[in-house]
Amino acid sequence: MCSVVGYVGADYSRKFVLEGLSRLEYRGYDSAGFACIDPDDNLLMYAKSDCKLRSLCARLEKEPIDGFVGIGHTRWATHGVSSQQNAHPHFDCEKLISVVHNGIIENHHVLKHELEAAGHTFHSETDTEIIAHLFEDSLSTYNELHGALVDLVGRLQGAYAFISLVQNYPDTIILVRKRSPLCIGIGQGEMFVASDMLAFAGKCRNVVFMPDES
Repeated sequence: MCSVVGYVGADYSRKFVLEGLSRLEYRGYDSAGFACIDPDDNLLMYAKSDCKLRSLCARLEKEPIDGFVGIGHTRWATHGVSSQQNAHPHFDCEKLISVVHNGIIENHHVLKHELEAAGHTFHSETDTEIIAHLFEDSLSTYNELHGALVDLVGRLQGAYAFISLVQNYPDTIILVRKRSPLCIGIGQGEMFVASDMLAFAGKCRNVVFMPDES
């Protein structure tokens, strides 16, 4: 069990994402990470810690990054040990796609062999990294988000929820759920996303629980 948190809106995302992760740290505390789209140059930025969330917070105080779109993760290690390499977010080959994930990709071994044969290089022991590389592969085929997402989800087996940022779509936060919790809080010109609504409790009045396989 892990926690995923995301934000898109008119405010900077880091403060909310870190606060949301802190509220959900009961779901995982082996490592933590944050990614965002830099509002000045639209580049994907990230920071990770192989320790508890407070270590990530300290690092971001020293080396701050932030943006109006951001995602975060705290991890309970299942696939792979607790390490910097295994901490979320995970990326595609070019680090243009970032993914935070809760759940299990049951066919990740098969997919990994296929992707490695196609030239992809992996840097972690996690099943989550498969999603980023598979998304990269789908985007190269479809060249647009909707078709790529349909293809991606059609190739994944398991129970999962993930949030993704794509550098080439800097104003977009991507949400996918299949038999794993993910809910959305809708505020004034902003949207919160998390594994548990506790992450954004008190910040909005309208909550949407994503239907399964959406």
